[in-house]
Amino acid sequence: MKIEMSILYDFLAKKYNIKTNINNFNKNQIDGYLFFNEDKLMENYVYIIKSHQLELYNEYKTKNMNFICIGRPEKNYKNNLCNIIYVPFKIDIFELFNFLQLIFNKIKSWDEKITNIIYSSMDVSKIFEVTRDILPFHMQLIDKDLFVIAKSDDLFFEKYPKIAPLDEINKMILEKIRLDSK
Repeated sequence: MKIEMSILYDFLAKKYNIKTNINNFNKNQIDGYLFFNEDKLMENYVYIIKSHQLELYNEYKTKNMNFICIGRPEKNYKNNLCNIIYVPFKIDIFELFNFLQLIFNKIKSWDEKITNIIYSSMDVSKIFEVTRDILPFHMQLIDKDLFVIAKSDDLFFEKYPKIAPLDEINKMILEKIRLDSK
């Protein structure tokens, strides 16, 4: 299972109350996480690094790299071509590493559950149910013609989404299209 930096940022921002970040992450797919080691960096990993290490590291080597930086370096990395998530100085590096492990394990487990549902029952409501734990948002499943096949209930505090009947959803969409075309 590969993860994008924006997903890691969402989890980290929620746990550590992060308010600032470089928003335009490139689309590197991340396979894992490692402590920073100057010898060999790979684009498909995110590295936990302290701000003083990042400042000392050669800038041209950071291109297309992914970092979670503990503290803010004095140098501005906004124009650099690397992905950086800044977390506060007070966070212990091992606590951060363990939290990343929890994120990767949670997403890997979710991926396995989805795959199992697809190959066993193909039950859309179960897919929404296991996805709600990872993405607590309103969800819609649409077909190639943009008709809604299924949707979750809009009630945010419900534990599990409810699936609306397909005929009812498609009738509402067709009625809206008909009214909009007048």
